[in-house]
Amino acid sequence: MILRFDQYTQEVKEIEERLRQLSLAFTKEQAIDFTLQLKEGKDLIKGKVAIMNYLDQLQSELHTWYYCDC
Repeated sequence: MILRFDQYTQEVKEIEERLRQLSLAFTKEQAIDFTLQLKEGKDLIKGKVAIMNYLDQLQSELHTWYYCDC
């Protein structure tokens, strides 16, 4: 996952903390022409509300993920 933003604001900090809470690997990219967005593979989620909703969805799916050492 890549967290992109133009300025490091409180919103960015909240999303960053949430990603860490969920133990999700991510990198940060800061550039003037970025809006607040989260990129995962082909998915591009823009804005704090949409990103938080996406993370809520991921959190609910974490309970169904499991590891198989087949």
